[in-house]
Amino acid sequence: MKFYKPMDTPPTFEHGTISPNVVVEFATIRVMTPSDDPDQELRLQGRVKNVCLYTLDEVKCDLSYFDPEGVFLGLDMTSFVSLDEIDPGETAPFDVELKIPIEATRCVLNVHSKRVLQDIGAALKDYVSHAKSESEINSAESQAEP
Repeated sequence: MKFYKPMDTPPTFEHGTISPNVVVEFATIRVMTPSDDPDQELRLQGRVKNVCLYTLDEVKCDLSYFDPEGVFLGLDMTSFVSLDEIDPGETAPFDVELKIPIEATRCVLNVHSKRVLQDIGAALKDYVSHAKSESEINSAESQAEP
């Protein structure tokens, strides 16, 4: 696979699968070096906002590359730690170094996320406490009946 070198026509850029938990507020591909530099540095930069009621974990942004026939050529993505623990309403920036294959004619942005689940130990403790309280109430009510 050949990697990016300066090209006359850049690939088209579009949004693909975006998690319903986030909104992409901004996303662009930036050329970070002069256009005549044979080793141009390209970066995908933007911001995502958590629009759900829960903290998000392992938010991942990736840019997938496709050739003219729609064949998948590869992808570049953020690390999980760079977009870790995004609270409700919070906006987080992302920045990905790109190695676009020279055959790519289309780039597709995808964003995936996971909701942070409540600590299982705390959840079980709350459940057991609640169940125990209900059991004690039911027991007291049955003893009070004539």
